[in-house]
Amino acid sequence: MKKRVNVLYALVFTLIIIQTLTFISMGSQFSSIAEKQKEIETEFFSKINELESETQFKTNEIIEIISQQKSDIREEIELLKSENDFSKVIQNVIKNVVSIRTDTSSASGFFVSPSYIVTNFHVIEGSEFIEIKDYDGEISQATLIGKDEFTDMALLKIDSSSEYLIFGNSDEIQILNNLTF
Repeated sequence: MKKRVNVLYALVFTLIIIQTLTFISMGSQFSSIAEKQKEIETEFFSKINELESETQFKTNEIIEIISQQKSDIREEIELLKSENDFSKVIQNVIKNVVSIRTDTSSASGFFVSPSYIVTNFHVIEGSEFIEIKDYDGEISQATLIGKDEFTDMALLKIDSSSEYLIFGNSDEIQILNNLTF
């Protein structure tokens, strides 16, 4: 019986040693796994930091491009606004425009030379008098010099003189040219 107990002790002792060695072995494996995990975490966070830096760089590039495009678009809008702004044209020609009043109607016309005004023939047709009011508010009597009923044009003359429109050559104008006065 003593032999059996000794064998049993030996067996238990052997099992304890095997279990201890297994735990030691597993502990070193756990340690190795923990080290590997730490390496992976370090590499992972390094990649994340690298990607964050790269993403921030790309984001800044995109923001710069968008800002430039926004600025370019604003400039184009302002250019389009100024191209479609006829206020300067109006300021340049308004002094050449006159009000025409007759006993039958009223309209407008414009100076084509210092004393000559063009208007529509139907405005003065059959009228007893023709009165011209210029930009400065001066009123003058006008005389019919010529007419073309087909094109509905009339040429009037006054005794005073004024600034007049200077016509350009329409053959020199191309499609989409900006008009200047």
